[in-house]
Amino acid sequence: RYLDFIKRFARGVGEDSPIVIYEPDSLPHSTHLPEDEQKWRLDLMKESLQYLTDNCNGRFYIDVGHSSWLEPGDVSNLLDKVSNPKVRGFSVNVCNYRTTKESMKWSRKILKYRPKDYFVIDTSRNGQGPDGVEWCNPPGRGLGEKPTTDTSHPHCDAYLWVKIPGESDGKCNGGPKAGKFWVEQGIELIKNSKES
Repeated sequence: RYLDFIKRFARGVGEDSPIVIYEPDSLPHSTHLPEDEQKWRLDLMKESLQYLTDNCNGRFYIDVGHSSWLEPGDVSNLLDKVSNPKVRGFSVNVCNYRTTKESMKWSRKILKYRPKDYFVIDTSRNGQGPDGVEWCNPPGRGLGEKPTTDTSHPHCDAYLWVKIPGESDGKCNGGPKAGKFWVEQGIELIKNSKES
């Protein structure tokens, strides 16, 4: 079913060239799986990425989590298992709150293992940085840098708002179910914006 979805997705992209953040958290989460399940997931990701990059013009970045999750060498090893030469690079901080500075530093460490890669950073909710290790609707967060391709590093293609600001992480810290827009959080993110 997943490969059928991938084929439909590739047809939908066609000759267009959107930025595609491939499978947020799937690669780092694979480290929590039993060995046989991890291999199955990574093999499926590799096959899917090969199909996508062979059959559409999207610009693909494989999501690798955030700076407090995996060591850069471990990230590179995982990317080696799923990537191919047509993949542009990797994405960091998707749906998380790590600062742009911290995300940039971590990404540059990954680049030491993968000097040909490029990366993007999700800045949608990182204006105030993280609240410890809380990942689910932490209070007091703010919008980060606006989406732009004008970044501070030649291998950083863009700052993006991948996670929609105001979209709940789940039923925690007073939030509604995951994916539902939460007006109060949206207002809080604006009030605590990096540019406020």
